[in-house]
Amino acid sequence: MLDRQPTFLRRKSMSGGFYGKADPEQRRRSIKRRASVEALSDAVLEKGGEADSSSTSTKYDDFMSKLDIDVYIDCRVRIATGYLERLGPVFAQVNVRLDVIAALLNMSAGIMATLGYATWAPIIIACALVAITLQDYYKLSQQLAATSDATTSLYSLIAQWDSMSLVQRKSRDTKIKAVELTEEAVKLHVAARTAGGAKKKKGKKKKKTIKDKIVEAVKKFLKDRKQAKAKAKLAATKQGEAVVVPPPIKSSTTS
Repeated sequence: MLDRQPTFLRRKSMSGGFYGKADPEQRRRSIKRRASVEALSDAVLEKGGEADSSSTSTKYDDFMSKLDIDVYIDCRVRIATGYLERLGPVFAQVNVRLDVIAALLNMSAGIMATLGYATWAPIIIACALVAITLQDYYKLSQQLAATSDATTSLYSLIAQWDSMSLVQRKSRDTKIKAVELTEEAVKLHVAARTAGGAKKKKGKKKKKTIKDKIVEAVKKFLKDRKQAKAKAKLAATKQGEAVVVPPPIKSSTTS
């Protein structure tokens, strides 16, 4: 799920990708983490090809067995944090470059129109609209904000985890909090990329048939008729109250 991204954002490699060289320190940490996980996997395979049946959790992440909280932090939280940390600058750079390209093209269209080359202005404006459309299609601003929030959340979790004692790390509340924060961070990043499709699907209206239009018209007619009867009854009640005259008061005369 974390490896799926647009093609033009997938060009960054460990040796220095489309947007420049990767951080050497970050590359060393990633290689060291990967080597430790592979070493644990090899150790387990040497013992018999599968994990120890006496324990309920494994010491490596095979995406099927139960994980200890230490393995979960090393194999999932830290890897997801590194991935989001590398992806954030990519979104920022692409977003800024598309903004600059759109601004320069719009300015060029105005200059060309001023110099008498107005026939080229629509073509230049169309190219600027392509850059803006790419921003809207890939939701770069939303993805950048979501990735930054997710990275901040995971960094806070790792900082809190590193400051805990062994007893605090093994508590149930710590495990629940680590899993919930990690899953929410990943869902936040994924939701930013699928928000546009979800909104379009939600706002799609069903086409009405002739039968639906007839039923709607009959319901509207009955509703209007009911309201008209209620108004007539209320008017008649008010008119009857206005016509009613109180009886005269009898007075006794003394002779």
